[in-house]
Amino acid sequence: MNPRARKILLILLLACVAACITAVAAGCGGGHEHTFGEWVQTLAPTCEETGKEERVCSDCGEKETRDVEAKGHSYSEWNETKAASCEEDGSRYRSCSECGDEQSEVIPALGHDWNGWQAVTQSAEELGHGEYGSHYRTCKRPECDARQEEDCSYETETFNATCLEGGYHVHLCTVCSAT
Repeated sequence: MNPRARKILLILLLACVAACITAVAAGCGGGHEHTFGEWVQTLAPTCEETGKEERVCSDCGEKETRDVEAKGHSYSEWNETKAASCEEDGSRYRSCSECGDEQSEVIPALGHDWNGWQAVTQSAEELGHGEYGSHYRTCKRPECDARQEEDCSYETETFNATCLEGGYHVHLCTVCSAT
């Protein structure tokens, strides 16, 4: 085949390829209105992953696809595995009824719920000269036996003498009011 005929054949071949590409891009050989059927699920969505649906034009077979939103988890109510106490964290979990995914979380320690301060009853003999009394408090929670004790912190209140009474000092604890 001579070079000129080869060029003409190559040009015709390229023109055919371009026409085919244009026809495919236009869909169905050009501009008709598609008649799509119902959406059909091709990939089911999960709790975390999107699914897919497609529908087909009954005239030309062109397919159209779309994403289907992930369903999201369907978690149960929380189940406590360990109750939190005053000083220790607890824990709980829940699970998805669709896929079995589990979530767990820490229940923070509750901290003590203290009763008010109480003076420790001590006689003068028990408290030597210059010694201080003490006070304590306990946690209100029935399952807790925590007790906190500390020395009293006194403030002195002075009562001046009057015509009828002599003066005196009262040492009063600023925390538990013990004298």
